[in-house]
Amino acid sequence: MINRKGFKYHLMMEAPLKTRFRICVVLSAALLGKSYAASPGDIVPASCTNEISLSYNDRQLTNIDLSGNALLTALYCNDNQLAHLDVSRNTNLASLFCHRNELKELNLSQNINLTHLGCGHNQLTNLDVSRNLRLTHLDCFNNPLKRLDLFHNADLTVLDCDNDQLTELNIASNKSLTYVDVRANPLARIVVWWNPPGRIPPSIQLIYDGSPTLFYSP
Repeated sequence: MINRKGFKYHLMMEAPLKTRFRICVVLSAALLGKSYAASPGDIVPASCTNEISLSYNDRQLTNIDLSGNALLTALYCNDNQLAHLDVSRNTNLASLFCHRNELKELNLSQNINLTHLGCGHNQLTNLDVSRNLRLTHLDCFNNPLKRLDLFHNADLTVLDCDNDQLTELNIASNKSLTYVDVRANPLARIVVWWNPPGRIPPSIQLIYDGSPTLFYSP
């Protein structure tokens, strides 16, 4: 199980390139965890569209054009100033980390292969993951989210939605969950799959504050 802090910084890569240049990090399947980047100051050519992983972390970027990256499976664009992120053409995308931007919406309807999503510290009021059936890790903390529908995400194992605006969280359909952090929400009710609901099974770590009602739903 990936803990809360570890998930938030899961596979974040830094490449020492100047902000005004496009950054391309190529991950080798044979060398997981190791990255290759252009030399500082280099302009990465259009051939970058063939790469499977791109890192744009901490570049003060306001826009990223991914329309030509059909093979992209992993995108890291944390700590920028993005108000819009279009990943509709990146249908192979499996990992997306866009923490600490200015996103007000995030359309993931075309990303059916997505397994890891980290979109914390944005301005999202809605997050639709109904098409992302393979999703296993969802980190959407620090957003003004008032509703989060996880009915279609049966494979979800890690959920971090602390410091949102949720009044209810329904995880009755998410029996694969091992970690849930829902602290600092105005929760009135948490709908769960176990019965009695007050007896939290050892297979899951459920972290919450306040006094929400745990409600059983088969």
